[in-house]
Amino acid sequence: MFNAFSLWILLLLHQLLKASTSVFTRLVSASFFVLTLLQIAGFLDRAIFETKALDEFYRFMIIGINFAIVPAVVAELWKHRQQEGAV
Repeated sequence: MFNAFSLWILLLLHQLLKASTSVFTRLVSASFFVLTLLQIAGFLDRAIFETKALDEFYRFMIIGINFAIVPAVVAELWKHRQQEGAV
């Protein structure tokens, strides 16, 4: 839930300061939002409904998103550093 609140605050700050966002920034924000939705669904499944039907899906989606986003962040930082070195 804290992730969703943080993203909302960041969105408000970007709108207030009229700051632009890149496609990469939107991708990372969307992944945080999806992770938040997965956490909410997992909590509801385990704590409220007590079915544990989403445990495997939750576990593999968390791993999958992290495996996708971490290399993307590293690649973006590498690209940014390369561009700074070329100037």
